[in-house]
Amino acid sequence: MCSYGCHIIPRPHDKSLCYNGGDTRIVVVDRQSSLSDLHARLSHTLLNGNNFTLEYQLLNEDLDSLVSVTTYEDLEHMIEEYDRTMLASTNLKSPRLRLFLFLDKIETAASMGSLLDDDVKSGIWFNADFLSRGLSDSAAVDNLLELYNIPQNDSFADLEPQNAIRKMHSKCLIHR
Repeated sequence: MCSYGCHIIPRPHDKSLCYNGGDTRIVVVDRQSSLSDLHARLSHTLLNGNNFTLEYQLLNEDLDSLVSVTTYEDLEHMIEEYDRTMLASTNLKSPRLRLFLFLDKIETAASMGSLLDDDVKSGIWFNADFLSRGLSDSAAVDNLLELYNIPQNDSFADLEPQNAIRKMHSKCLIHR
């Protein structure tokens, strides 16, 4: 079983982790597949070509102990785990190893870009589209200093940051 597009979250009533959302499909994998072949196949068939991280759940373990598959050796361990699951199974039903595909963070961020497209801008969300953003230049800095009536010939560059803040603060208090 391969789950993707999901979130693993704590249940409100007992705080144990559960799978929420997404889809689950039965996937058949050739034992001789390489990790890159497996990644390519899963990415193409389930995730529209997006990159992902592959993890699997150990038999009789909770979702907080998923095992990542990032190397060929990890893939071999996953196949060995499947074999152990097969041997331990006493029912007629074939046991299933549970795989999880998590979109890479870059892919997730890109898919969330639609939240900021067209008329759903953050400025509209916060009713801030009336704010104009000007370019920063030395005149703007001079105006800022005049706001606090700090003499522009005072130099803070030779002071440690904390001392510069104190000196600037004292100038603001004195020149108000």
